[in-house]
This record gives sequence, C-alpha cells and structure tokens, in this order.
Amino acid sequence: YPLTTIILSGIFLHEQLGLFQKIATLFIILGSVLIAMPKNIKSFKFADWVYWAIFGAILIGSGDFLAKVGINKSNAFTWLFFLALAGIPCVFVNFLIDKKGRTIPEFSWQKFMPTMIGVGMVSLGIIPFNLAFQNGLASLVAPVSSSYVVLTAVLAFIFLKEKINKVQLVGIVSTSLGILLLGIV
Repeated sequence: YPLTTIILSGIFLHEQLGLFQKIATLFIILGSVLIAMPKNIKSFKFADWVYWAIFGAILIGSGDFLAKVGINKSNAFTWLFFLALAGIPCVFVNFLIDKKGRTIPEFSWQKFMPTMIGVGMVSLGIIPFNLAFQNGLASLVAPVSSSYVVLTAVLAFIFLKEKINKVQLVGIVSTSLGILLLGIV
C-alpha cells in the first residue's frame, strides 16, 4: 500500500523525496515484501486472497493519500471523527460480502478478548498515524507505517512459535535499515 500512497502523493501533493529518502523507502518496501514472501515461491499459486490483498493495498494506499489531503485541509482529529462515521457504512458492506447463512457465534470473553484488544489497538494506532500525516510527508509516513510487518513477524515468532526463514530475516533487516536511514536524514 505505501507505493500507491507515494505515487499519488507525488502526483497530486507534489511531494518530492530526496535520493537518500528514496533509497530508505525502497529498503522499507523491499523488506516488507520479503517478510511476506511465501516459503516456497516456486509452488506459490495466486489464490483469491492474493487478489483481495492487492485490492486492499490499493484501497488503503489511496485512502492514506486522501487522509493526507483531508488532514491538510483541517486537522488529524477532524479526520478521525469522519473516519468513525465512515465505519458505519463499512459494516453494511461487510454484510453484503460475508458468507450467507453465517450465525453469530456464542460469545465468550476468552474467545473474543484477543480480537477486541487487537481492534482497540488498531483503532488507537490510527491516532498517531494521522498525527504523523499532519506533521510529515505522506510519501514517508506510509512506508514507515507499513513496517508494522516487522513487529508482526517478531511477535508471531515469539508467541505463536512461527518460524522466520532467511528471506524474512533479510526483510526484517532491510526494513529496519530503511527506517534507520530515514531517521538519520
């Protein structure tokens, strides 16, 4: 998704990155892609989830660009208010594309607590993300924020006992190096 944001921000917001920033951004995006690479690329087949992921990345990247436009015209907190309002129609869209015949599962705190905490953390994470948009270039904020995959991979390794292969490790190092380079600039 950061690539969409970078392209739209360059075209419409006239954001220009310096050479060093472009290199650092490339490290971050390359690292994020490497972290997401399947273990066996030769046996990889395009499944429905890949198309949904690409569509989601385009929507999120475009949404980030539009968030920056909106924040530039008002402020981050006004944009967050409208984000909450926009969530209501999204619930109805979800019902339209959800599986037919789904029943509401029996509620249990143990089952739903990780989801509720996760949704709360994502929602809270939108606040500093939009404050970053308010104070920085969208073409830099988007790649840095996309580096969350590093934390996800590390947490999955620690808590879910998922393996990190060599390619993913290179991705983690590349993304971290890109963020470090941006911090130096």
